[in-house]
Amino acid sequence: MRIYLISEEFPEETNYGWIWTYHFTLSSKLTHIWNEVSVICKTFQKSHSFINEHWVRVIRIKPFFWCNSLFLYRIKLLFIIIQEQIKKKIDVIEAPEWNWEIFFYYFFNWFWKTKLILRLHTPLFVCTYLNNLNKNLSNRLNIFIEKYLIKNISHVSCCSYSLLNEISKSYQVNKKISVIHNPWNDLIFDRSKDFEDLYNLKSKNLNILFAWSLEYRKWVDYFSKSMNIILNKYDNINIIFVWKYGDSWNLNQKLSKQEVWKYFDYINHKKIRFLWKVDYKRMPNIYKYCDICIFPSIYDNYPWVVIESLLMWKAVIASKNTGIVESIKKWIIYIDPTNIWEIVEKTSWLINNTKNISLLWDEWYKEVEKLNKNILNNIIEFYK
Repeated sequence: MRIYLISEEFPEETNYGWIWTYHFTLSSKLTHIWNEVSVICKTFQKSHSFINEHWVRVIRIKPFFWCNSLFLYRIKLLFIIIQEQIKKKIDVIEAPEWNWEIFFYYFFNWFWKTKLILRLHTPLFVCTYLNNLNKNLSNRLNIFIEKYLIKNISHVSCCSYSLLNEISKSYQVNKKISVIHNPWNDLIFDRSKDFEDLYNLKSKNLNILFAWSLEYRKWVDYFSKSMNIILNKYDNINIIFVWKYGDSWNLNQKLSKQEVWKYFDYINHKKIRFLWKVDYKRMPNIYKYCDICIFPSIYDNYPWVVIESLLMWKAVIASKNTGIVESIKKWIIYIDPTNIWEIVEKTSWLINNTKNISLLWDEWYKEVEKLNKNILNNIIEFYK
């Protein structure tokens, strides 16, 4: 079976967000069953293709000329897919919801009748509402296309039941949508490896990590306000912010470093560090030297950072408004992200009990391996 996964994000140089985690893990596992698995993705360098270490064919596309326009990239991608179809019929194409390429291809598919899968991670309507994005013409058009695809493509899957409920409620979708939780990359996040302290995080102090994009929906302001209380309460704490983009990236939905500073007393600024443009493969080097990881998103579908932190045997506080709650109930301290004092209380408890928590990790690791295998089996069955 010929399978093509379409993702703008894929390592190396375009690994902006965690969506590529899904494609990287999925493609490497699918090659164990089917020998023709390809990923098509964007590049800022020269267009090229290669076979990676997991026998996945990676096709990297640079937009026409010097322009990095997403529209031109998608037009070029459409031509690439048609060329691949002419060579040999593609059996399955999967793309996430933000990609117009599957919308374009939908209207060219009457001839080949390739099975199309729309994979829902964070639909645009969720980001528009929770990040207070302007409902301009471009966003309205994107939401219209997203809704059209969800209602018309025959195979739609999403990563959590909470996301399915949001979709059904907001888009009035009655069709069957498969729910398959996201698998995680257990190849990179292996605590037994010796990870170098690349960012000079090793310290006598406890490091508290916030590793996500600084979007409004990640509840950065509530996290920052609660951590300011923690810093005033304890002398031995550092706060580490990690995210994929550069300091200047804003796009009307993300907070800048200067905006985050405002939530902390000036005296606490020296205890805060920002790490920008961190390569995904270096995230274990950060988890390794942090003690507590806090992810208080107001809503999130299935955040990998929670799993990754646990794989690195870290104490985790996470929002109960995520799909993670559906699969992991025992090993995470869940909080109401709108309750600053609950975040402070549970963080304080962890600060005083981190050594006791670490004794449970052997039991947790066995459970998470079993859970990941079940998720991968569900994905393979879905493809079959």
